[in-house]
Amino acid sequence: MNALYSGIPFMTEKGNRYVCARDRRQALLCHPLLYHILTLAEQGVDLDAWLNRLPDRGITIEKAGTFTKKDVEYYYRKYLFLREHGYFGRVDFDREFCLDLDPDRIHSALANTKQVIFEVTDACNLRCAYCGYGKFYKDYDKRENKKLDLRVAKCLLEFLEKQWNSDANVSIDNRIAIGFYGGEPLLNFSFIRDIIDHVEHLNIPNHRFVYTMTTNALLLDKYMDFLYDHQFELLISLDGNRRNNSYRVLPDGSEAYDLIMKNVFALKKRYPDYFREKVNFNAVFHNRSSLFDIYQFFKKKFDKTPMIFELNTAGIDPSRLGEFWNTFASIQEDLQKVNNPQPMIEDMFVDLPGIGSLSKFIHQYTDCSFSDYNDVMATEDEPVRFPTGTCIPFSRKIFLTVNNKILPCEKVGQQHAMGYVTPEKVKIDIDPIAAIYNGYYRKISKLCRHCYLADDCGKCMLHLDMAGDAPECDHFTTIDERRIRFSAHLSYLEDHPRTYSRIIKEVAYD
Repeated sequence: MNALYSGIPFMTEKGNRYVCARDRRQALLCHPLLYHILTLAEQGVDLDAWLNRLPDRGITIEKAGTFTKKDVEYYYRKYLFLREHGYFGRVDFDREFCLDLDPDRIHSALANTKQVIFEVTDACNLRCAYCGYGKFYKDYDKRENKKLDLRVAKCLLEFLEKQWNSDANVSIDNRIAIGFYGGEPLLNFSFIRDIIDHVEHLNIPNHRFVYTMTTNALLLDKYMDFLYDHQFELLISLDGNRRNNSYRVLPDGSEAYDLIMKNVFALKKRYPDYFREKVNFNAVFHNRSSLFDIYQFFKKKFDKTPMIFELNTAGIDPSRLGEFWNTFASIQEDLQKVNNPQPMIEDMFVDLPGIGSLSKFIHQYTDCSFSDYNDVMATEDEPVRFPTGTCIPFSRKIFLTVNNKILPCEKVGQQHAMGYVTPEKVKIDIDPIAAIYNGYYRKISKLCRHCYLADDCGKCMLHLDMAGDAPECDHFTTIDERRIRFSAHLSYLEDHPRTYSRIIKEVAYD
């Protein structure tokens, strides 16, 4: 079947037959005859000739029964009717996807950015073996124990103040998050204190600021009062029990576990309500991790469910590939080892990557679900998205590094700088940024045109090597791989129908 066909027939573990009409954003339960016809069409069979050769006694379909030729003719007419009305045809890539990012879209995103993150310092009081700025990776600037210049950060905020107050700001949500990142941000506490003082003197009517921080907790005992006073949304990096956390070590190689736990418990004891409402945990999953152990640890110790992430697979140093993959572990594979995992899944729910993928499937293939107002207003003649899952620059956040570089996100390599800041000015040239993205779109679209995940892709193209004319993508998906994914999603929903209603009610998909 050509990779541009829309309809993908698949079966669930219970033997139920479906077809996913990708261009119609629908997953349809199929009669066995319609499913059989779709399968033949996928194989390139001449359906008219096949039907003419069919004997009057009809056809027998395994585990479905025998159907007369009259039955077959009825479902063939239904197939033709659906195909005539836009089902089971070919996906028109050039209609569905846009390769021309207008600079005005970037300017609008900048004026409506929801989050500003400062790399407060590149210094850290831990030496985590898998650190994104450590030995496994090569796409970051050299770490030199620098601190972000306060004047540079203030200059960016004053630039953004004008953007937020401009006519281009049409945000409905007036929440702006100011984030502090590292390194370990509390190693430059004076910067954090002074930035908050500066933010609270900005003149941005009808907007409210909240403060966020990712911390390893080693300095919580010194600064918890300040964090509480300013109601920081705190994300503490902790991988679970002592073994789970054993890659997080001090500079001398000794374990940090006891120091971290001491400070976290001290925060919980001093400010129990704040701890319950504002403090969350981030656990990195690796070859010393156990999903069930992580769940049990945080549930028993803190009555929390952590966010759990696998090691980042982008930007790896080729000389470290073997060591990296020995350290890497799959959350989904580990989940298969858990006896009776459903209670844990029900409790963790949106914090599990599998639920996130299932949620995306439900929202993507429920035709009354829309990701935003633009999606509601889109017509069939309008392109609905850009290739890959890459965000429009600055649409979610803006990240200022300790070396004064502006990035669209803290998760992309620092070679993707889109501007810089000095104490006197902010330099962001939107037209060249759009040109770079459009060049990337044209390159990657050569793959996306033949990828069965193109309509549902979450891959950021800035995590790929875009230097050459023919980039490779580790998310490229064949029809059979997509069929397996569809089958897994529907099989799970058939076994756990309550999950569907929970996702619709509880999960906001963006």
